[in-house]
Amino acid sequence: MVVAAADRVLLVVVRGIPDLVYALLFVAALGLGPYAGFLALWISSTALAAKFFADSLEQLDPLPHEALTSVGARRWQAFAAGIWPQFVPSFTGNGLFVADLALRESVVLGIAGAGGVGYLMQESIATLRYDTTAAVVIAIAVVVYAIETLARIARRHLL
Repeated sequence: MVVAAADRVLLVVVRGIPDLVYALLFVAALGLGPYAGFLALWISSTALAAKFFADSLEQLDPLPHEALTSVGARRWQAFAAGIWPQFVPSFTGNGLFVADLALRESVVLGIAGAGGVGYLMQESIATLRYDTTAAVVIAIAVVVYAIETLARIARRHLL
């Protein structure tokens, strides 16, 4: 109980710091480049995903697990048949949402100097290469659409 409360506080603190602050810290520590952006997104995305997953676990119905253990199922069997099927759809949807969000945030961090596709976009705008800018925007839109399509397919198969 105390560990769960401490974890929640840590997640709130980590999520409360904007990605741009993490990016600036990592750029100062590591210099310009994709590693700074990756680390900034990794921290914020992991904290967001952990919050989603913790919320999902709290919403699970304990009755299937309890019923399975009461009839003699081993712990892993009760988990595999009683908990996991309830958790997988939320896990998949939230995981893909966080990946989608991280992709879109990477553009902002790249523009801020953390490297990656955002840096490419900023550079193409600064050099008046609007064909490259358009290609980057289209590529981002295609990847976001692909992630959304994967999430829809996964939800259809898992529900």
